[in-house]
Amino acid sequence: MKDVAGVILGASFLFPVPAVAETGAEIIEREASFYEAFIDADAEMMADIFADGFLYQHGSGQDFDEASFLGLISSGAAVVTRADAPDLRIVDFGDTVVTSGASRVEGRIGADPFGGQLRFVNVWHLEDGAWRLHHRNSQFVE
Repeated sequence: MKDVAGVILGASFLFPVPAVAETGAEIIEREASFYEAFIDADAEMMADIFADGFLYQHGSGQDFDEASFLGLISSGAAVVTRADAPDLRIVDFGDTVVTSGASRVEGRIGADPFGGQLRFVNVWHLEDGAWRLHHRNSQFVE
């Protein structure tokens, strides 16, 4: 899974009881899949991760729904070439989980390169036995 495989080792869990550690492992796997799909420009994998009604509040000030975000990825208009394993924090609320962290990310939008430390918050919800990403917010901090 490229650089994101280390996410499993870098995660810190904020779980009230040990029984929810399984949820943490599932979320770590879904987070890693999200970054893998981003780097591989795999819109099909990403669509499997997103919930209906997915919204990405991007640091540029733009909001992307599922269709517009997948269009950016599949068209090559937005390309991620590096996404280091984030220092992931996980807060479990039962069938909803909030993850947050920071990661070094690089790529390009059109011909313009970007890169830096990206802070993010993701909201996951358990739907039909699978964790789906409902909301993402991110901002470059350097």
